[in-house]
Amino acid sequence: MKKSIKSLAAGLIASILTISCAAQTNLEAFESEANTVESLAKKNALSKSSFWQDQIIYFIVTDRFSNGDKKNDFNVKNDPWAYHGGDFQGIINKLDYIKDIGATTIWITPPMDNRDVAFKADFGGGKMQDIWGYHGYWFKDFFAVDEHLGDMNKMRELITKAHAKGIKVLLDIVVNHVDYDHPYAKDKNNPQGKYYKWFNHHGKINDNEWSDPWKVEHGELAELPDLDQTNPEVYDYLVKASKWWIQQAKPDGFRIDTIKHVGHEFWKKYSKDIHAYAGDDFLLLGEVYDGIPENNASYIKDGLDSTFDFPFYYAIKDVFGQGKSPRQLAKLFEKDNVYPNPNMMSPFIDNHDVPRFLHDAGSNGINKLKLAMAFTMTMRGIPTIYYGTEVGLPGGPDPDNRRDMPWNTKNAGLTDYVKKLTSVRKNYESVRRGKQLEMWQDDQVFSFLRTSGDPNTEVITVINNSDGNQTRTIKVRAESKMQDGTQLKNILADDGILVNNKSITVTLAPKEAKVFVVGTAKNSVKKK
Repeated sequence: MKKSIKSLAAGLIASILTISCAAQTNLEAFESEANTVESLAKKNALSKSSFWQDQIIYFIVTDRFSNGDKKNDFNVKNDPWAYHGGDFQGIINKLDYIKDIGATTIWITPPMDNRDVAFKADFGGGKMQDIWGYHGYWFKDFFAVDEHLGDMNKMRELITKAHAKGIKVLLDIVVNHVDYDHPYAKDKNNPQGKYYKWFNHHGKINDNEWSDPWKVEHGELAELPDLDQTNPEVYDYLVKASKWWIQQAKPDGFRIDTIKHVGHEFWKKYSKDIHAYAGDDFLLLGEVYDGIPENNASYIKDGLDSTFDFPFYYAIKDVFGQGKSPRQLAKLFEKDNVYPNPNMMSPFIDNHDVPRFLHDAGSNGINKLKLAMAFTMTMRGIPTIYYGTEVGLPGGPDPDNRRDMPWNTKNAGLTDYVKKLTSVRKNYESVRRGKQLEMWQDDQVFSFLRTSGDPNTEVITVINNSDGNQTRTIKVRAESKMQDGTQLKNILADDGILVNNKSITVTLAPKEAKVFVVGTAKNSVKKK
């Protein structure tokens, strides 16, 4: 979720509607079964790291992806701040598309029941307007599916059909805050109220307070009611809600929002309890909106399995989007030793909280995007692709970065490029699980080797980030098993090169990436 929003609560509580008792009913039903429901924990033949390192995540803002059932089109409007009609059925209808582009996991925005009415607020620009909870992050009921998306049966159908196609599903959850329409938040400011102690009362996080960890944890993000997770009743409630979704929907993991807004002690206990219930292979992938590797690593050490690689998000944007030196990438890779397992990090180019890559890339944007994709898909980690990236979907700051998926717009060259990259990840174990070893860095060119010990599965990525042709003769790493005379083909085109004197000589066009694997290309260099 976005780190700061201006004046969210301006006019927010114009009226509070009567809240249904669905949350309490579902919670009581779950509690009554809690002692008899067996743990869903499963043991996988592969270690968790190997299991998840094989994945390619495709991130979907459900409301903006595909409208498969117009019967649930409540409050749908031609307005970027309103509901647009996307739903679970729409995702079901597009599972073959998702599989075809090479994704193996989908992450969907929170399916929990959100507020039913809009409120007037200024999200920047000095204009008051109606804002709707189409994105899913303003819960009023942790124990119900939002009616705009479908129901629990439809969600189960989505997950079952995704599994049948070999696609895993991550559900997005939030434990930091609730919406003002949540029944427990209605009376949150009354010291005599039943749920007063469920909430922090330290005011909103101001723009000058983002460097203060205490205020980030205890303040109100976008002025939303901020839960006090140190209260045992709140912790119990959040864990029960999480287990309810695992029990009811049977996802493969959670993407967890706003990690750094909740204290480390919570994450240590929560990670342990959820893994004990759902199994060690149940993924806990956290959003730590922070560009410092050590800060991300601290939450993984608490027990999360992974975080999104925000440090590399900023580097990818600078290097490939703005043409800065690739040495920045090499410097950041030097920090990989702070992570328990850097291969579990999830690199990404953009998402729903930041402008899309093409928005800031300027001229020659598609070629810059291709470089970023080639890097992200062959570097260490579990790559995440934001829906629409594969067709070059543009978009500025929120909500423009959440445009509807343009199903009638094609960009065959870019989509095929993405498919080639997802294919190399699937077909070469070294890219998914192998070591990453730098081969070259300067202010124009960056190169690295992925190896797992078998020379036939080694992959070499070479990227020219400059606006001119570049040729480099690059020494093959001593750790590589490639011998002189080995022919290499570029999977992104039809050219090839030869290993000679334990080196490769590569010529790249402006803004070109080449990904080499062992094999003979149509335009190969002949053996001497």
